[in-house]
Amino acid sequence: EEPSKEDYAFVRSTFAALQLDPKEPGTIAAWERAEVDFGKAIARFEGPLAQSGPPTQKLRQNRVDRGTLHQGRAQVRINLNDIAGGTRRDLVEGAVKDFDAAIQTMEENFRDFPE
Repeated sequence: EEPSKEDYAFVRSTFAALQLDPKEPGTIAAWERAEVDFGKAIARFEGPLAQSGPPTQKLRQNRVDRGTLHQGRAQVRINLNDIAGGTRRDLVEGAVKDFDAAIQTMEENFRDFPE
């Protein structure tokens, strides 16, 4: 299965939350929703939309998509932790795991697509 226009529209709307001003009403709720939505998108791109097998452009793009989603969720977790005064260890640990996952997909692409 390949990502649909709806998949990418969902991802774009989720990333849009990262642009919100933390001082504006509703931003924290939007970021909390975005953290959940990034999780849903990651599950979809790592589940039914996952590509595997020999190196192809589809595999490369899937890895880019997955890495970008993990980076987005890491950023929203960092934002939420900042708003909480740096007291949310769970968010920091989650962000680190997401950055690790993003780096892993980049390393896989560098290995399989060295150009």
